[in-house]
This record gives sequence, C-alpha cells and structure tokens, in this order.
Amino acid sequence: MITKNGSNKLAGGAVAEPFKTYSNSLNLSLYLRIAPELFLKQAIVGGLDKVYEIGKSFRNEGIDATHNPEFTTCEFYEAYSDYNKLMTTTQEIFKDILNNLY
Repeated sequence: MITKNGSNKLAGGAVAEPFKTYSNSLNLSLYLRIAPELFLKQAIVGGLDKVYEIGKSFRNEGIDATHNPEFTTCEFYEAYSDYNKLMTTTQEIFKDILNNLY
C-alpha cells in the first residue's frame, strides 16, 4: 500500500500476502510485516551509517518444507561497505552467537 506522500506503509515481498487484522481501538487495519529491509534501507538513505534488526517476520505464502509462515531474521546494512566488509561482519555475528549460546 502506497500512501499519498509516496511512502510505503506495508512491506511486501515475493508472492507473500500480509496477515491482516483490524484494531477496533484505532479504527485501523493492521498488518504483520513480511520483511524489514524496506525500512532499514530507508534509514540508510536517510543518513544513518549502520542499521540492523533482529525480529519476527510473517509470510502468508503457504506452508511446506521451504516455507514457514513465521520466522526470525537478522538483517543489517552498512553504508560505504563492500562485499568483503559485509562478509566479515556476518562472520563476526555468527561467532558471537555461537560463543554465547551456553
């Protein structure tokens, strides 16, 4: 859904349809988000150098061995970084996770 000022208030992705609900208190349709990357990319374009999010995503595109409707993602973006820097950051994240499991 695109608002009057051109911003996207409903994150989409692939063939996924959002889970929709309605808030009686707010008199507003609400959606469980499909993916965080649109908002993270907007933050980078808006001037932040680094952004990340660990959070739940919900996709309504069926359930099978390759599709789970609810999952946790970790996404990060860093301005002025190349592929090598992003790979190093990813490796550091995994090392920290594994070192802190127990």
